[in-house]
Amino acid sequence: NIIFAFFFVQSVFGRIKVVNLGFGILVLILGLFICFGFSFGFAALALRWKESMNLATNFLQFFFMIVCAMAFPFSALPEPILVISKLIPLSYAVDLFRTTMIGVEPELLPVEHELLIITFSAIMLPILGLLYFRRVVKISKKVGTLAEY
Repeated sequence: NIIFAFFFVQSVFGRIKVVNLGFGILVLILGLFICFGFSFGFAALALRWKESMNLATNFLQFFFMIVCAMAFPFSALPEPILVISKLIPLSYAVDLFRTTMIGVEPELLPVEHELLIITFSAIMLPILGLLYFRRVVKISKKVGTLAEY
C-alpha cells in the first residue's frame, strides 16, 4: 500500500524528491511494529467486546489518522489535538518518516528524540499488545467465550 501510495502521489503531484531512503525505510519498519502493537491490543479488545468493537475500531482508525496527522502537517492541528497527538507514539513515526523522506526538520521533537521514542515503542508495544492478547485468549478459554466471536 505504501509503495502504491508513493507512486500515486508522484503521478498526481510530479516527481517526489526522496532525501534519505534508507533511514526512511528504517523509520517505516519501526512504525509498522508500533502498529502491530496497537493491532494486538485491538484484537484483544475485539475478543472481549465482540461486535461492539467494530464501531470502536472504525472510530479509532479515523482518530489515529487525524491525530497522528498522516495526511497533513502537525502545524495544521489545533493546540488541544496537538497535545493528544504528542501522547501517541505513532505520531512521532509519521513525523520522522515524512520529514526524513523530504529532508526537513521534524515538527514535534528533534530527530534523536523521535527516534528514541519510536524505537522504544516499536519494541514495547508489540510485546505488551501480545501479552494482553494472550491474557484475553486465556480468560476467554476459561470462561468458554473464545468460540463466540
